[in-house]
Amino acid sequence: MPKRVLVLDTETTGFSPENHRIVEFAAAEVQPRTGVICSELHHLINPGRPIPLKAVEIHGITNEKVENQPTFGEIADKIEAFLRDATIAAHSAPFDVRMLEAEFDRVGKPRLADLGVTIVDTVDVARSIYPLLPGHNLDDLCSHLDISLKDRLLHGAAIDVHLLARALPRMATDYDAWMATVEDACGTEIEDFERSMNSFCDHVLASIDRSTAERVDDSFCRINTALRLIKRQYDDCYERCSSLIGMDNWYCKFFFARHDTVEHTSWKTAQEALIPGVDLAPYRASTPVQRVDTDTDQIIQSMLDRTYRLLDSEGITTSPHSIASALITLRKAKKKLTDERKTLRDDLLAFYYNGYEPIKCKVTSSNQSTIDYEKACREHAPDADFTPYRSSSSRLEVGERQVGPCEALFGATYTKKLRPTICQS
Repeated sequence: MPKRVLVLDTETTGFSPENHRIVEFAAAEVQPRTGVICSELHHLINPGRPIPLKAVEIHGITNEKVENQPTFGEIADKIEAFLRDATIAAHSAPFDVRMLEAEFDRVGKPRLADLGVTIVDTVDVARSIYPLLPGHNLDDLCSHLDISLKDRLLHGAAIDVHLLARALPRMATDYDAWMATVEDACGTEIEDFERSMNSFCDHVLASIDRSTAERVDDSFCRINTALRLIKRQYDDCYERCSSLIGMDNWYCKFFFARHDTVEHTSWKTAQEALIPGVDLAPYRASTPVQRVDTDTDQIIQSMLDRTYRLLDSEGITTSPHSIASALITLRKAKKKLTDERKTLRDDLLAFYYNGYEPIKCKVTSSNQSTIDYEKACREHAPDADFTPYRSSSSRLEVGERQVGPCEALFGATYTKKLRPTICQS
């Protein structure tokens, strides 16, 4: 089991740590597998500034309610002692952490990291355990777990802490069921692909040379070729994944796939139908665009062709799990190389501005002209019904289920990572 676990929440005067203050603090020590609350710390806090009406509408804490309450500095010692050396679970934890860090800093207290705490965002936990839910806020979570929200007319730190404490045992049980799923080991083919792709990325990054303009030119061509080919393979795996899964949501122990509905509005069509003849010149903007195109690096292409051939085995092409794993691997490879490409592009342009003519790359400049059709429609037809110009499309989202946040909160149920092929839908 992890160290002492606290469930925490705050209410504030606003969203900016620099300009806003905490008006309510609540934390409870809880046994995450039983929901038993061992001890609590709860305070309304005088923020030393007016509480905006919009904040009052969210949590119901008025200036009158806090005018005789202690300031944060007056209870900072209590809060520090209560939090020290704990695993802190909070829903949308980054916000609470930012606000607490700012308050501690104002009164000269140590940062949370210096208190020996571990922060767990229970939004991440919920996303890992219930990847197919459409949303993962506290309302969504309680609704899924049949936890009543009848007493939660407004947001409040104390009540939200108790709701999350009630949710934890159910989440722990579902986490155990997820981790205990009996699945066969995946074939070695996908692991060979992962190793080969990681080795390829390491090779490309290690070969980058910024010592001369010619070598930056060559390095940019190499990395741009790699990213172009990775995108092409990603699109191919995406299509394979879509065909294997169809329109159903799917998950296995480590990956999930779901279809999100995306709504689009054709503002150009709306403009042509609703406000024909309106002068669009004021809604046109020209933006300078600089493109750097490259030749194909045959060595890089050959290396990736060998790596991609590992994806052609029948064990991979017929397995949603294997294709999902390949998608995640390609996404990580793209992320590794993208940041490096940006810095190489900047380096190459710096040499170009100083008179260097690239050999493997081509730099072109132009103006990109765009029209803000939406703004034109909103201003000239504010009462129009735009529904006829909307369309919906389905988009497949493939993600990786994260064990880490769950493990930090509930403990490690299984230490050996299995590679499953049998999937649950």
